Amino acid sequence: MKIALFGLGYWGKKIYSTLKKKNINVFVVEKKTNDESVDYISKKDFLLDKSIQNCFIVTPEETHFSLAKECLNYKKNVFVEKPLSLKASQAKELLSISRKNECFLTVDQVFLYDPSFIFLKKIINKDTLQKITKISSKRWSVLSCDKKIHVIQDLMPHDLYIYDALKALDCSILNKNDINKKVFKKEKAVFSFKKNNVEFEFDYDWYADSVEREMSFYMDDGEKIIWKKDQGFDKILFYKNGILKKTKVIDFKNPSPLELLVDDFLNKKLKLSLKKSIEHISFMSLFLD
Repeated sequence: MKIALFGLGYWGKKIYSTLKKKNINVFVVEKKTNDESVDYISKKDFLLDKSIQNCFIVTPEETHFSLAKECLNYKKNVFVEKPLSLKASQAKELLSISRKNECFLTVDQVFLYDPSFIFLKKIINKDTLQKITKISSKRWSVLSCDKKIHVIQDLMPHDLYIYDALKALDCSILNKNDINKKVFKKEKAVFSFKKNNVEFEFDYDWYADSVEREMSFYMDDGEKIIWKKDQGFDKILFYKNGILKKTKVIDFKNPSPLELLVDDFLNKKLKLSLKKSIEHISFMSLFLD
């Protein structure tokens, strides 16, 4: 099998190594480095090469739509790093082209393959959902580059597909007037909203002092569950009335979440529908309008 890869940055390199691990011939489109072990191909040659049916787009977010559209028009199967596009109208157009040309199109939802999420999903059942009063998410990064998009377009898609998979939030029912913005800059956003008696809090920062990934679920009986990501392992912390009662440490084993995600793309499987991804983009536009 041969695959084309657009983008060889932080996440692109991870996808590249994952594909090479599977003994797949990977061709990086156009942007060359000094690494002679990497095979390169021009975009034109890739699009015209019928032996390369699949591609990964892991480029800056503002390029996702144009690249995906071009590849779909050449009847390629396309994996796009989140977000699928910056506008819902663009995402709908991509979905329409993929259906017309009978191509498979998907967007990165890697945390749905995370063993911590799978464990958490078993805990957050229908009875637990009825007890939740607040869900908070903290996503802090330490970036060394400047992005053209807003921080929520980079980080919020993860929270939205996780909440969707947990059935904790219906993105289609939020009104713009529900949003309480505390800090809302391009590089940092702290905001909240309340829906169906559940408060949702978000804390995003691109240029924090440390990398932090934490999601907390607060219950009406004093219980709290925290999913805390770390390097190489995660922790699920269980509290009762402010007292830590139990810690579940989850190690990452092979295959990795990214390997499982790549396998599903190659086997044309979806965790969440593209219609949900379009809903998420529309939802985020409420914050940016």
